[in-house]
Amino acid sequence: MNGEKFAIFAVDMNESTLQPGLLPQSRLWHMALRLGPESIEALFLPPVSSHPPVWRSVEVNPSSPSHLKDLQDAIYDNPLLLCEFKAIDCVVATSRALMLPRAIASDESLAKAAIETVWNKTPDHLYVAECGVENAVAVMALDKEMESFLTRTFYNVRLSHPLALLTKMVSMSSETSPVMLASCCRGGVDVVACSGRRLLLANSFSSEVAVDTLYYISACLKQISRSEGESVALRICGSAELLAEARRLFPDHDPAPFVLPSELWGAGSEANNIAPELLAVTL
Repeated sequence: MNGEKFAIFAVDMNESTLQPGLLPQSRLWHMALRLGPESIEALFLPPVSSHPPVWRSVEVNPSSPSHLKDLQDAIYDNPLLLCEFKAIDCVVATSRALMLPRAIASDESLAKAAIETVWNKTPDHLYVAECGVENAVAVMALDKEMESFLTRTFYNVRLSHPLALLTKMVSMSSETSPVMLASCCRGGVDVVACSGRRLLLANSFSSEVAVDTLYYISACLKQISRSEGESVALRICGSAELLAEARRLFPDHDPAPFVLPSELWGAGSEANNIAPELLAVTL
């Protein structure tokens, strides 16, 4: 993105399916997808600043007996997603991911054992993603069917996990003191804390109501403050209501909106409506 400033253009949620004509010369654009339990978010990054990025969310039935089939149907029903792009990133919001020390992540048998210990299921394949920190990497497990669908549908797709990309973003904004980000999404919150290039905490919590989310945030703040011996700055994205409550409950942690790295979006506050990990794919 080279420091250029962009305005976000959010496509009307009530529009019909995403058609190829929406983007001029899609092969020059960068597509970033976020596959979640309830939706597919698509962010299309333009080749030049004269074109605004385009963002769209496609609903997926979270109670379906086959989440993979629903994802497939949603993608096939939106032909723009199947076009040729300059680059394609796919952020898979699966619960089967861990932040592990490099020594463990570099040994596939140890990494698989860690995943199996937590979820009692041996993973088919592991993806290791750099996080911008020195003491950890993200390890994500994908079922064989999901992996096969993504790699055959999207040419040369780069797979990642929300925690990996959020860690990159937070590490860039925590050079002098600890910073914790709470990224709110439907059904939960992702919490990442860094002090410079050192990861302090990274976890995802299921939460349907604000009081539960605030509980998890409070517990994480206390844990990091104890371990670091200093107060941690709290940054929140995805919920203005939660930010207001955090300011009331945690004033000592200076709750504020998460400021996106300037090399991504400058002062573009409109981008706060989009999952921050989508914006981080260019890091």
